[in-house]
Amino acid sequence: NGLGLINKKRAKSGDYIKSGDQIDLLQKDISPNKIYKTKINVMYEDEHLAIVHKPAGLVVSGNRYKTLHNALPFNLYPSKEHDSLPWPLPIHRLDAPTSGLVIIAKTYSSRVTLGEMIEQRKIHKGYEAIIQGKMACHGLLNTNVQGKEAMTKFKSVEVIPDLRNDFVTRVKLWPVTGRKHQLRIHLSRLGFPIMGDKTYGMKGNILLKKGLFLAATEVAFKHPKTGVKIEVAIPAPSKFKRFLG
Repeated sequence: NGLGLINKKRAKSGDYIKSGDQIDLLQKDISPNKIYKTKINVMYEDEHLAIVHKPAGLVVSGNRYKTLHNALPFNLYPSKEHDSLPWPLPIHRLDAPTSGLVIIAKTYSSRVTLGEMIEQRKIHKGYEAIIQGKMACHGLLNTNVQGKEAMTKFKSVEVIPDLRNDFVTRVKLWPVTGRKHQLRIHLSRLGFPIMGDKTYGMKGNILLKKGLFLAATEVAFKHPKTGVKIEVAIPAPSKFKRFLG
C-alpha cells in the first residue's frame, strides 16, 4: 500500500534490507470526503512541499469540513513524485485565531524528513505580535509549558502610547520549542498578553471583533530533497498597521 519506506524511499515487496537501513512505517491517511473550495495564498510550491498562508479563523485540521487540510487539494497541484501523498498534509499547526505560514508535505518522504527536522529544531519560525504594555527589551523566555521545556526568543520592535493600556508593543518572536499556545502563555505570564487573546488575556480588556494580534510571518529551513535553503517571509496582517495607526 505504499506505507513502508526504506531509507526514505517507498519500499517494494521484493526489497531486501540490511543492517543500518532506516525503515519507516506510515499511518494510512484517510482523505476527507469533500474538498473545501476556498482560496488560500500559496507562497512556495514544488513537487515535494508547499508553504501556504493560513487566514485567521481557519483551523488547520480536525473533524470538520472547513479546514486548511481540506482546502489544500483546491490550491496545490498534485505531486508527480513516486511517493506522492494522496492528500497534501500540514506538518505543523497554528492556532485557529493565528494567521500565517504553514508548511505542507506533498510526498511521504518529505513528510518524514520535515517531521524529523521539527523534532531536531531545524525549522526556524518567526512571529509578530502586538502585546499589552511597554516591553522595550529583548531576551529569552524559558518557563515550562504543560510541564515541558519551552523556550521563546523575543525582541521589542516598537512601543506605542495607548489610551486603554498606557502602552502597547509590537514584538517579534522566535519559538525554539513548539509547545501548544507557547507564545501566548509565555507573554501572558510575563505580564504582556497578546492583544485579542480571549484565553490568556486580561479579562475586560479584549478587543471585540478584532481577533488575535499574532501572526506567523517567517519560516526558514533546508529543502528535504535538495538541501537548498528556503526562506519565506510575509508582512504582518494589515490590521496590525490599522491598530497602531
